[in-house]
Amino acid sequence: FPMDVIAQSNSVLDMSGSVENEFICTQIAKELGFKVPDIEIITAESGAKGLAVKRFDRCFGDGVVTRRHQEDFCQIFGVPEHQKYQSENNLSVSKIVDALSLSAESKANNHDFFKFMVLQCLLGATDGHLKNFS
Repeated sequence: FPMDVIAQSNSVLDMSGSVENEFICTQIAKELGFKVPDIEIITAESGAKGLAVKRFDRCFGDGVVTRRHQEDFCQIFGVPEHQKYQSENNLSVSKIVDALSLSAESKANNHDFFKFMVLQCLLGATDGHLKNFS
């Protein structure tokens, strides 16, 4: 059954503060006019924090939840999920731009992607792998 939120917690790595950081960065992106999903910080009974992210790949209406088709860039390029980072797959940002240039709204898509890459640099975001772009 399709859910309407994704729960995300800190990984096994020591990333203390990452939940709050991702929340703040998402709010900054929203204030700057980026299309971002609704997001909130949740706390488990154990005290562990996580994020509840409203799914953007679902449509809700008349009590029915349907999946919206989407593909991330691992799928588009045929790259296994475990090779999502550039150091593992030799795919650069220019390859994503080339793929976006084939879309029906290539100019707008490339413009949005460029703005997002600038934002990632300004925020010091280092997790921009192929599965994070769809």
